[in-house]
Amino acid sequence: MKNYLLLVLWAWLMASSFMISGKVVPYANPLVTTELRFLLAAMIFLPFLLLDGKKGSLTGLLRKEIIGPYLIISGTLVTFFIGMFWALQTTTALNTSVIYTLVPLIGVIVSWFWLKQTTSLIRLSGFILGSIGAIIVLFSSRWQQASGWEFQSGDLIFLGASFFLATHIVSVQKWGGRTEPLQGAFLIVVLGSVVLLPLSLLFGDLPEVQWDQPAFWSALIYLAIFTTAMTFLLQQTLVSRVGAGFILAFSYTIPVWVATFTPVLKFTESLLSERFWQQIYRIWQDWAEVLSDYIFYGHLSGYTLVGFWAGTVLILFALILISGLGERWLEGVRNGEPASSLHSSSGQAQIVKSA
Repeated sequence: MKNYLLLVLWAWLMASSFMISGKVVPYANPLVTTELRFLLAAMIFLPFLLLDGKKGSLTGLLRKEIIGPYLIISGTLVTFFIGMFWALQTTTALNTSVIYTLVPLIGVIVSWFWLKQTTSLIRLSGFILGSIGAIIVLFSSRWQQASGWEFQSGDLIFLGASFFLATHIVSVQKWGGRTEPLQGAFLIVVLGSVVLLPLSLLFGDLPEVQWDQPAFWSALIYLAIFTTAMTFLLQQTLVSRVGAGFILAFSYTIPVWVATFTPVLKFTESLLSERFWQQIYRIWQDWAEVLSDYIFYGHLSGYTLVGFWAGTVLILFALILISGLGERWLEGVRNGEPASSLHSSSGQAQIVKSA
């Protein structure tokens, strides 16, 4: 249960990244934003590593058998973030969320080519159903109906960036076990900062960065703490526990969070408002309205209600197939085993390993 709660937290933080990243685009070049984001995350990790009781927790990271693989792990992630910020200049958070639903399928393809890791037909069906369910959720949300969805030039950029994100998660599965989660997350942001520094100085349009804007710093600090430091640490931990495939599968829940994140974003923005307390009541009214729209009423003659819950059910069913429960159930039916045996502790351990 703990792993599932951590997966939900990881997915929620990733969803918030789509919304908050768009707020930074008007204030700074994507190279500078990503560089600052990684530097701030490294500063967050460093005190914990220095206080680590394990001898050589920092110096041990300098070995070439660690630095080499982590250059690839960090480089692919840096490329994704640059691509995401670049794409958000000419597309929307909704569009990137739709494209993001393809990341798990891309991860399956990368694993097959790179790790020679095959995927059963049942699990592949789960990945396909997850993508369909996530897209249904996005296209049935009130937010989507209000803003509309049209193909943008930045969509192709984000599709390319998504390939690097899938490669990053698969590479963490391949090499991440060589370090502790905290050490691995620290290496990712440090190496990413090193790679980005010359690029930021040469092509980051530093004179154009709006350093004096509070909205820029508030969004940047949020990205550094929650969607960089916490997300990387969670990812490093979860890959070793449940596998890259199941993390990618859980990203199907991200559109659910993105579609309902607008009230939370309004609440965050109101923290800087002079009318903070006056806005709290209205913001929570918006939040209650969104929940009631989804759960009870459904806009456009029930389309939102049906679409949202149909997509959510498909996502949950996809997670069951991808986790291996579907295969174990079929195997149990063939062997005449009782359904209760599917919930044994040994079975759960096998599901985690296979994911």
